[in-house]
Amino acid sequence: MEINRSRKASRVSMKLEQINNIVDWQSLLEMVQIVDRTDAEKGGCPHKDLLVKVKMLFLQSLFIGF
Repeated sequence: MEINRSRKASRVSMKLEQINNIVDWQSLLEMVQIVDRTDAEKGGCPHKDLLVKVKMLFLQSLFIGF
């Protein structure tokens, strides 16, 4: 059972690495920064890195769809 989990994790890791190599995250981030309205100066919870948010939305759109 544990071997199957590690194989699955390995496959997922390989797919994520392929996505990372295909997508130009930096140029995508530059486009998204134009519309980013988060303000680090305001209080509340610490803000997540914009690149992390973009990657999460990208993966969500692949597996769930918009």
